[in-house]
Amino acid sequence: MGVRSPGQSAPVRGRTMKEYEEQLAQLKKENFNLKLRIYFLEERTSRMGECPDKEVLLNTNIELK
Repeated sequence: MGVRSPGQSAPVRGRTMKEYEEQLAQLKKENFNLKLRIYFLEERTSRMGECPDKEVLLNTNIELK
């Protein structure tokens, strides 16, 4: 018989090594995707800081016409 949790009648099954490896691979992939997202968001925000606001661009555009 397996280990029983308090208040439950069904035995608790432990995880297999394969399940741990699959979860680890999934977490590594998610971590990489999040790091990549942070990188691109930081790049975009740094470029936005270099550009003038929309109002300045609009006024410049109007003056050029």
